[in-house]
Amino acid sequence: MGDPAVIRIFDTTLRDGEQSPGATMTTPEKIQVAEQLVRLHVDIIEAGFPAASPGDLEAVKEIARHVQDVAIAGLARAAVSDIDTAWEAVCDAEQPVIHVFLATSALHLTHTLKLGFEEALRRVKEMVAYARNLCPTVEFSAEDATRSDWEYLCRVFEAAIKSGATTINGLGERAGNTAMEEVVMALRTRPDCFGNLDTRINARAFLATSQLVSKITGIPVQPNKSVVGANAFAHEAGIHQDGMLKNRMTYEIMTPQSVGWADTKLVLGKHSGRHGLDARLRQLGCKLNAEQLKVAYSRFVSMADHKKHLTDADLLYIAETSMETFSAI
Repeated sequence: MGDPAVIRIFDTTLRDGEQSPGATMTTPEKIQVAEQLVRLHVDIIEAGFPAASPGDLEAVKEIARHVQDVAIAGLARAAVSDIDTAWEAVCDAEQPVIHVFLATSALHLTHTLKLGFEEALRRVKEMVAYARNLCPTVEFSAEDATRSDWEYLCRVFEAAIKSGATTINGLGERAGNTAMEEVVMALRTRPDCFGNLDTRINARAFLATSQLVSKITGIPVQPNKSVVGANAFAHEAGIHQDGMLKNRMTYEIMTPQSVGWADTKLVLGKHSGRHGLDARLRQLGCKLNAEQLKVAYSRFVSMADHKKHLTDADLLYIAETSMETFSAI
């Protein structure tokens, strides 16, 4: 297998993510996130939608001026005024990008834009060409692409490319964007399934980036979220803990350290097995013999049935009383 082909990562946290209800960021917060995305090694940061408001315009300008070593994109509808504003916002960037979009589904063309198919096609040609005359890199997205007629969608993309667009993406609104950490780690853990593809991403920065965005936006990461969720590398079930203690790869296809976590966490609860309890007690400095462990595990199961989370203090109490039981015999 030769060297992997490199896929460029386009991050839209500061544009589409920031449009999520309740996720609005200040300009200093956006710059902080952008600088973290540089540490993550993304290829393109979509910094905002400059035509949306004067605040968005200024925020994108600031990011373009201050954030280095990455391409900075501004989103624009397929309209001259939007494209001019986007160019004003990103023109000072090291690698400026104008990201032009237009809806292509019959539903949007008819009800939202009130455009015919051929008229929309002409607009794509004209506006992508206009943007290309301003900016060396133009990206085109078809909004609602998955509900568009496929033959028509191909005609739109072909027109965009001929007019000067250098990248093509489907635009996902609200819940439509893929999770970068899932895509990157899928490529890295299963190169056999994806044709030996990779990215420039520094995956060890995933957790820090996720936690920064969560802190700034006030939107928590659900515990069962893959890769960056609190439970991603936590195991309570006895069969999982036993497998992990024998060989980590049994239940983890990547190491926690590879995405920024310190280590795997064995969570002790009512589903845990004896091996998991023994391993945690040894970490706490308690080495029980077979008979002591048998008693300790029985007491552990009884306590776990009544308490949702057992603390280290609970475990030490169980260990000490189990050892005392045998000392008294």
